[in-house]
Amino acid sequence: MKALVNRFGPTALRIVTILVAAVLGAACGTTGPSLKVNTPPTSRFGAYKSIQVVVSAEDEKEKGKEYTGRLESQLIVKLRERDTFQEYKLSKDEGQTELTLKAVIMDLKKSGGWGWYGRSSSKVACDVTIVDKSGNTVASIQVVAKPKASNVETALEDAAVQIADWVRENK
Repeated sequence: MKALVNRFGPTALRIVTILVAAVLGAACGTTGPSLKVNTPPTSRFGAYKSIQVVVSAEDEKEKGKEYTGRLESQLIVKLRERDTFQEYKLSKDEGQTELTLKAVIMDLKKSGGWGWYGRSSSKVACDVTIVDKSGNTVASIQVVAKPKASNVETALEDAAVQIADWVRENK
């Protein structure tokens, strides 16, 4: 260690240490998906034939409002890919369904571009409640999607994948 300090000096060694810590901190950050079950399903979703997806933003004046339609479309696509139900409806579609998936965008952050140690990530946090046609809550979950170095579209898709996978697991 003394040889390194004598050769490069203490300032250079400190700079290298800070750079190594920054790279390791970026690689070991707390990004990634998380799904928390608030209320486990009261029954299996396989007993239901149809679902309607309704997405809203917690604060309609915030930037989450412009992404509600995109998340709604992504949820329909991901649920259909997993062949979870027989009939799917968007919020604007008329008609009665057996289940309604209500997702509320609680927090949405767009990536801010490149930082001093890497690209920042977008984040989407949603509260999801599934209710039956009588209005009783069947299940409730929270989802945080924050894929590493992502844009907001990737984060929305990741949130939809997490929700659809969880619904499929409980079919």
